[in-house]
Amino acid sequence: MTQSDSAGATSAPIRKRPKRLWAAALMNIAIALLSLTMLTLIIARPELREQMGTSSASLALAVFLGIALIASSALALLGKPWARWLMLAAAAVYYGTLVVQNLQLMSTPDMTELFRQKLITNAGRSLLELAINAWALLSAKTRRYFDRSPDAAASLHQRSDDSAVESNG
Repeated sequence: MTQSDSAGATSAPIRKRPKRLWAAALMNIAIALLSLTMLTLIIARPELREQMGTSSASLALAVFLGIALIASSALALLGKPWARWLMLAAAAVYYGTLVVQNLQLMSTPDMTELFRQKLITNAGRSLLELAINAWALLSAKTRRYFDRSPDAAASLHQRSDDSAVESNG
């Protein structure tokens, strides 16, 4: 075994899922399941759907976005390398849509100050959920977890050895 073989063998990518990935994925799944539950109630009661003024197309889009967020989060937890980007895109669309909806509702006339504050809070919460996803999926730990190529792992090991030598010498 050569020195380069032993360096590659000891520098495998992180195999343990980062806790931040768990947190973001489980948050996404829980929020999307809650949303799908509420959408099921709206779909099951046509009078409620008419009262809210929601179209079939908007309900179908909301259901699709919820399912996409759940599926992409589950795939990311399974460690599929491309699922990290899919989860981030699904979260951006899902939470971004909620932010836009809240901002649009704020522009309606004759709105009470209390309701306006609730909309601001909802938009802020959606932005926070999006930020949690970005933090979890774009961090170095998560990047190493999803990076499974041996060449990248060897170069990562080499870079950390180089920086250790530089700081010691």
